[in-house]
Amino acid sequence: IFQCFPGCLTIQIRTVLCIFIVILIYSVAQGCVVGCLPWAWSSSPNGSLMILSSGGRAPVLPALPCESAPHALLCGLVGTLPLAIFLRVSSLLKMILLGVLTTSYILVLELSGYTKAVGGGSISGRSFEPIMAILLFSCALALHARQVDAEEERDDMERVKLDNKRILFNLLPAHVAQHFLMSNPRNMDLYYQSYSQVGVMFASIPNFNDFYIELDGNNMGVECLRLLNEIIADFDELMDKDFYKDLEKIKTIGSTYMAAVGLAPTAGTKAKKCISSHLSTLADFAIEMFDVLDEINYQSYNDFVLRVGTWL
Repeated sequence: IFQCFPGCLTIQIRTVLCIFIVILIYSVAQGCVVGCLPWAWSSSPNGSLMILSSGGRAPVLPALPCESAPHALLCGLVGTLPLAIFLRVSSLLKMILLGVLTTSYILVLELSGYTKAVGGGSISGRSFEPIMAILLFSCALALHARQVDAEEERDDMERVKLDNKRILFNLLPAHVAQHFLMSNPRNMDLYYQSYSQVGVMFASIPNFNDFYIELDGNNMGVECLRLLNEIIADFDELMDKDFYKDLEKIKTIGSTYMAAVGLAPTAGTKAKKCISSHLSTLADFAIEMFDVLDEINYQSYNDFVLRVGTWL
């Protein structure tokens, strides 16, 4: 429920539910151990009441073995195990709950008839085994919680890093962005490079300003901008084709789309080929832009017009 509906549950509600569920499961699991507490020895096996005190003497507790003593360790493990399934809860809260649950478990275990059931009178020998086991198990859960938090932080950092890298590659040509991503401090200087053959293309939708109207029906123009964003996104998808790998998007200004070819560093015979291929690349890309816009016009019942100009 915490992962399926994260938008419906705030951090506070999620934390309260986690604490409630863990305490509820722990209370139910500790039932067999609590039944071994001294104040639960008020009746004998045959159902007759036993006198715990007489006259002025101190109460005499019968040394009855606890029938559920073998399950004491399993109850403690079951009570703390639910903390491992709440992956969206901070490790600090898990550690605090682990400390409280482990301490209460040890206290209940020492006050119960477990030590008498195993034949000991203190936390020694066999009576110390479940305490040691629950402590080790709690440490393992604490390490697991911290590891989950560390993995989430690492995933968040990787996600932010990829987003920043995607934005950088969207703003700059690939080789220029790669230049600034290198660890060399000298690459932080301004980048400049001269090219002998470059093709530039401007594509605009001149009648989009007539389409853009701020009304209550289109959310004050937001729907118009969303349609423009879809058009630009479809143009960007065309550049993902291998045929247009040398084409670079420069920027968009309103409904004007600017792209350039020939910015990738080339040398030798490949540079000579670029002179004759730049115009062909720009023309093919413009034709596909017309096809994309026609498809959008057909789906949105609009009549946008694309105007393209190239310079070589």
